[in-house]
Amino acid sequence: MSHIPVPEERASSAVPREPDELFLSNYFAQVSAEDLRSYSPRMLRARVGHHLKVASSRAPGQAAVGILNELDASVIAVVTDDIPYLVHSITAELTRDDATIRLFVHPSFHVLRDPVTHELVDVWTGSSAKGALAGRSREGGASEVWIAAEIGRLADDDAARELTENLYRVLEDVRVAAEDAAAIHGKLQDAMVSASGLPDTVAPPQEEIRELLLWLDDGNFLFLGYDEYELTTAGGGELLSGRQGSGLGLLRGAQGHTAAGWPPPGLPRERGSQALTLATSEVRSTVLRRSYLDELHLQVFNEAGKKTGVRRFVGLFTSGAAHQSVRRIPVIREKVQVVGEGLGLTPRSHHGKDLLAILETFPRDELFHIDVDDLTRLAGEILRAEVQRRTRVFLRPDSLGRFMSAVVLFPRRRYSTAVRLLMEQELRQVFKAKSIEFDVSLTDSPMARVFFRIHMAGAALDAPESVAVDVDPSQLERRLVSATRPWAEGLEEVIRERFTSAEAARLSELWSDAFPRVIARTTRRKLLSGTS
Repeated sequence: MSHIPVPEERASSAVPREPDELFLSNYFAQVSAEDLRSYSPRMLRARVGHHLKVASSRAPGQAAVGILNELDASVIAVVTDDIPYLVHSITAELTRDDATIRLFVHPSFHVLRDPVTHELVDVWTGSSAKGALAGRSREGGASEVWIAAEIGRLADDDAARELTENLYRVLEDVRVAAEDAAAIHGKLQDAMVSASGLPDTVAPPQEEIRELLLWLDDGNFLFLGYDEYELTTAGGGELLSGRQGSGLGLLRGAQGHTAAGWPPPGLPRERGSQALTLATSEVRSTVLRRSYLDELHLQVFNEAGKKTGVRRFVGLFTSGAAHQSVRRIPVIREKVQVVGEGLGLTPRSHHGKDLLAILETFPRDELFHIDVDDLTRLAGEILRAEVQRRTRVFLRPDSLGRFMSAVVLFPRRRYSTAVRLLMEQELRQVFKAKSIEFDVSLTDSPMARVFFRIHMAGAALDAPESVAVDVDPSQLERRLVSATRPWAEGLEEVIRERFTSAEAARLSELWSDAFPRVIARTTRRKLLSGTS
């Protein structure tokens, strides 16, 4: 979203230097009295006055952002067109470094601006007939959202400048995603039509692909971008080039690059006749929430059944998708059926129900990404580990070599936030992770499951399988066992390994509660690894 500087001292002649009571009332109409109780009327009036100055001039399609620094707080004021996902996108940006939003105000106004200077002339709220600034009759104008967020005081001008630039970037991404939403949906419709013409040998079958696209379009996926690639041959090799002008939404500027070989950077290696692939992007979304974008790649074939290119959609799975049964989601439900058959389990059997309960706890995007052979192997290992009630770690690199998925299974009674943070710390060290996301599953099972998605530094795109070569799963498992095992149990195990049964029992009883917690924490790993 383009923007213009907003000098603090400038104000349109129609904008009062001091907001009146009517405007103040409308501005804070959606904020509870309890939330405003700790603020003086003078402070609130000053904040609204600052927001009016930020809003004093703004052309359509442009955003205005200003920051008011107070003694112990900074107030960020935003004025922009009324488009979807604004509030969540802005709050996600403000809190991405764990900042706390102390007060959040986001009224929607109908505004009239001068058609030439774009200066603010009047503002209407709700169904009011007269403007709150100049008392004009309601005629013409457009809808705007005014957002004000109070956070802790920014450290200096550089911090304020960086936050302002980041907010403009987020607002621009929200704008282009909203502007191109209809065009992206049109490309999705084209893909559905094309699915019926895919070769019979592709996987998943064309009907599954079409059903999945329909399911995604039914409120289960927020489509934020689209582009296309063309496959050509040159010098005896394959060349995949971004099609100029095909980019929409967040991928508007992503075309024009050419990559030799298959796939190019940013697209996954396809297996055989795989016509559809879902992968996790290395780019975090700036729209709605700060999650890694999900990518959907659809192979394009000509009438002769030859691969000619790729359609790429990017976006985010919605919260509703995460709560749907795996038996209702196209492609995943077929995987679930094949996994059960591969393990020799029927849906009505006891173990078949245990398998379904396990798969229902998997993050849905993980089930899309993992292939059926890996899923069958992983599900079987989890079933055995739950019977044995032992801690296990299962690793899977993604198709691009950017991420490692880690499933950690351990006794539920040992789960706590502190334990999860210890496991996360171990994984960061082992994989030299850029970042880690997690998903905790606590069910009626005596075992807890934590899914970690690890964004690795410096992973090779052309050899994703290589990322786990230097990681010994058994050693990692031992380190995570030490993170989840209580101090007393770990000490008892070391004592049993070094002394006779009778002496071990005596020493365990004597020393299990003898050490201060700080010593227990700092020596836990050393003791459990058997070092002195």
